Amino acid sequence: MCARTGSGTQKKIPHLDIRRERIEHFLPQAAPDPGSSLLVSSLPFKSLPAAQARLLSSTYIRFVQNGGAVIQFSYGLAPPFALNDTDDLQWQRVSRVWRNLPPACVWRLQAKKKDALSPA
Repeated sequence: MCARTGSGTQKKIPHLDIRRERIEHFLPQAAPDPGSSLLVSSLPFKSLPAAQARLLSSTYIRFVQNGGAVIQFSYGLAPPFALNDTDDLQWQRVSRVWRNLPPACVWRLQAKKKDALSPA
């Protein structure tokens, strides 16, 4: 990884924990601080080998299920990876980047919103 990644941000916000390591090594041990742990990613899920994409997506899912949040920048207009109904999570498109070639989206991985009329 690039050694300069986040260096300016780290100086501006000293309490910010910026990691420069492989995500699959860090996230399984990470215990997110609910409401304040945010993972920002641009991993190319659609072009990764299937086994690696499954490993990383399951790691992201666990991170969100444990109270963290994920923001993902991805090429194309479809969500970065599919979710199972049992995950109880959903992708929310935050924005589209039409000037990018190919077009891209910024996505938020979050817990499914509970319908006010459905049983808890």
